[in-house]
Order: sequence, then C-alpha cells, then structure tokens
Amino acid sequence: LQKEDLVEILGPRPFAEKQTYEEIVGQGPLDEDTTLPPGLRDWNKEPPAEAKTESS
Repeated sequence: LQKEDLVEILGPRPFAEKQTYEEIVGQGPLDEDTTLPPGLRDWNKEPPAEAKTESS
C-alpha cells in the first residue's frame, strides 16, 4: 500500500505533513551501510570447539 493509493482512496489530507515517517523513525536510504562491526560479526554462531583436557 503506497501513499498514492491512500490519497486516491481517502483524498488529500486536510492538513500539510510536517514530517515524513522516515524522518520520524530515522530510516536512511537503502544504500546505507548496515554491516556489523568486527566484534559482532559471528554473534549468532557457536564458538569453535576447543580441545577439552581433563586433569586428574
């Protein structure tokens, strides 16, 4: 559902928009860099299994 569809169905707004939704929630352009920093890259992966040594 796009804004143009709503305007077609409901007509124009009775007041001028002061801010857009993107401005309010802070969403940037689609080409924004969203890569994780190095310390968080494997946050959802199991750590490598280390050789366990048993001391008696």
